[in-house]
Amino acid sequence: MPVRYPKEQMHRIKYTKLTPEQIGSKLAAAANGPTSASPLSEVLAGTSLKVVLDSGPVLSYRFQRQQL
Repeated sequence: MPVRYPKEQMHRIKYTKLTPEQIGSKLAAAANGPTSASPLSEVLAGTSLKVVLDSGPVLSYRFQRQQL
């Protein structure tokens, strides 16, 4: 699928200046970091997974139990 680039270059688009309060109100949802829509699961707790790619990196994951 081809990448759709904007017809106008980004540095040529006129932006309005936002106040710090406007920026803060828009970023408030991201203040606590990423969240998940689904509840935490311990299905993979205590297991590890290794993904070996052809001509690429080896990815290793270790799943731990949820710590409260």
